Amino acid sequence: MKFRCSVIVFCFMLSIAALAGCANSNENNELGKAAATGAGSIVEKAKSEVDGIFQVSLGETFTCPNRYQIHFDSYEFMDELKVGHETLKQRKNGVSYFVVKGRIKNLGPDESMVGWGFPRGIDTSFAFNDQYNVEGEPTAVSNLGFEPSIKPLVDTGFWSVAEVSSDFKEQFENCKMTLNVNREQEYKDGTLQWGGDEEIVSSYILSF
Repeated sequence: MKFRCSVIVFCFMLSIAALAGCANSNENNELGKAAATGAGSIVEKAKSEVDGIFQVSLGETFTCPNRYQIHFDSYEFMDELKVGHETLKQRKNGVSYFVVKGRIKNLGPDESMVGWGFPRGIDTSFAFNDQYNVEGEPTAVSNLGFEPSIKPLVDTGFWSVAEVSSDFKEQFENCKMTLNVNREQEYKDGTLQWGGDEEIVSSYILSF
């Protein structure tokens, strides 16, 4: 009888040990998965930074060191682009303008071209509804009108514009805007030097 009880107790203790071992194993597996996920996120972020491609959000301020500080806070469809007495884009039948609005500050030592003209420090492009690609037209904006360039340390309005059909307003689902910062413009004796190419140094992707 004593022998049988001892065997039962021994088997019971062995079962508890086995269950505890499984629990520890499951916990270690979960910790391992969490660590792997965290490591994956760090690697993905590092890869993004190495590639010079950054995901940003509407309402977020982002900085390209020694070049620009940029913030986009809204978007809308407009029939014409007009500030004060100046019109950048006139009203046209069947045409609407998709405008992403924000602000930009020139952090560089020289005046920077961000609107029409070349060489531009910034280029933008749009992908609508995951299929329609449209070239963007960036421009600096002030209460006096539209400006192609920004002087050093000036903080001003900044728009990126895409021309679309007027009926697209009803079809709009989503948008991904890519903003490319190009190689820094070089000045010599106060004169802009340009070799005829625009090399991208970093890209910022805004999705909404």
